[in-house]
Amino acid sequence: MSKISEAGAPAAANRNSTADNSLNEDLLRTVFPVTSLLTSPKGAELSKWYLAWFKKQLDALPSLITDRCPDIGELLVPVAFFFKAGKSLDDVAEFVLGHFSGDEEDDASRDLAKLISFAILGWQTMLYLPAINTAPPGNFVVADVFDGHTIPAFWAIRQDSSLTHLPIPDFLLGFGLMLPQGNVFISEDTEDCQNFDRMTMVRPEEFNIAAMVRYGGVRISWTDVLPAHLEFDPDARVLFLYKYPSFCYLNLPDNNDSIGVIHSCSSVSLEKWGTREDITQLLREILLSYRLIFGQSAASRKLFRTANPFKEKSLAELHDPLLERLCTEPQYDSLDFLLNVGIQERDAYRHKRDFPILRARIALMQKNMREWKSRGWPSIWNDRMDPASWYTFWAVLIIGILLLIMVVGLVVLQVLQFAGLGQGHTNAASIVSTTSSVSTTATSLARTVRTAATARPVSTSR
Repeated sequence: MSKISEAGAPAAANRNSTADNSLNEDLLRTVFPVTSLLTSPKGAELSKWYLAWFKKQLDALPSLITDRCPDIGELLVPVAFFFKAGKSLDDVAEFVLGHFSGDEEDDASRDLAKLISFAILGWQTMLYLPAINTAPPGNFVVADVFDGHTIPAFWAIRQDSSLTHLPIPDFLLGFGLMLPQGNVFISEDTEDCQNFDRMTMVRPEEFNIAAMVRYGGVRISWTDVLPAHLEFDPDARVLFLYKYPSFCYLNLPDNNDSIGVIHSCSSVSLEKWGTREDITQLLREILLSYRLIFGQSAASRKLFRTANPFKEKSLAELHDPLLERLCTEPQYDSLDFLLNVGIQERDAYRHKRDFPILRARIALMQKNMREWKSRGWPSIWNDRMDPASWYTFWAVLIIGILLLIMVVGLVVLQVLQFAGLGQGHTNAASIVSTTSSVSTTATSLARTVRTAATARPVSTSR
């Protein structure tokens, strides 16, 4: 175990140690705070992917960084300590600068030290992926996991060093609202705001990935970035899902003194930015959302087996075993570890109670699904999201068909009657009149059916 130096940070043990040697239990404890989980067989299995993932990030570092800071692996623990102590990016960079080869402390070296600190913060919180190779000197760039599409929670992928002296939450806000408070809606669209207030409940049988694919042709984009979870691009119809739920589970604190680096990014003063309690709530909601989207629908559980981000053998090291369990387990009782941390599966969820952080994203997706399902006969036939509209439409259609059959039957009987009585011209005129009446009735019924199909009442969530 590392010792605490007089400067207040864990002292480096060996300048010549490799990055691999730093990926140990000490590192995991800076990222995942609950020691009792990490030391258990279950915790060891759930955190195994993170070591492989972290090593992959280190292996991708450019020579510009590894040449100047060859012992970056041993910086991971002390840097996490500084971030958890509330230090700014500038403060952490001063510590990192002391580990550079050579004695230069010019502006270029300081910019590089800030960039390394920025990268480590992203890796240990998974709030963003640092785009190191594309960052010009003095700038900080995050990977564009949304492929250029505008997402409300992320409004920039680049910023300069003008905010690095501020607390970490203030600095991160330059990229977007990565850690929002509960019941916050940031869109300025009037219709979306009204929809946010109107939608109060969500049901698994209506809101699941199978229904999204069926009605909207939605595609899944699995991402390493935690704040991207449940963001949706309506133009490309791409739903972004975070693929490492173990990170959320292992970061659920068991007491106020036990927090990971992600909780150190909280704020009690920054407007709309989450507190520690909000961050914990977000982690819980992400875990529960996999049950809502996949686990509580048989069709969605089946679909996950084809959409599993770890189905390729080359990704075996990065496989998070918790994702598959959350998305394919039919019985929630078997997920006892979630019950133990107070995450409750329900037949119907209230936005404010169960998903206050993810509420805005769920409400927007519900709006899109409602629009998709109102288009065309196939949608009407399969529409179960709005039971009142569904039953109203088919009731009108069935009654209309029955009335039409009755009218046609009356016409046939009248024709037979007139034919039997031998009434010629007068009967023919009567038949024409009756046929015209039937045609008018049929047209009226068809118009009623079309109206029910295209202008079904939009029900609010119950």
